[in-house]
Amino acid sequence: MIRRNAGLSATMAYCRIDELDAGEAVLLESLYAAAVAYMEQAGVSEPKEGTSRRAQYDLAVNYLVLDSYDQRE
Repeated sequence: MIRRNAGLSATMAYCRIDELDAGEAVLLESLYAAAVAYMEQAGVSEPKEGTSRRAQYDLAVNYLVLDSYDQRE
């Protein structure tokens, strides 16, 4: 699940999504969970908030979410 509302807002902003209906919210959360799992399987652990790696990690996860969201059809 996307961490907190701030995480969802940031992911939506990165993906240039203004509004989500219920189905799209579930889709976005699923894509986020898949991106986090992909990073874990690649050996990249989720860094703690406030660390120097956090912004890079968030950018990579959001990129994976956007890529999957764009190719959903």
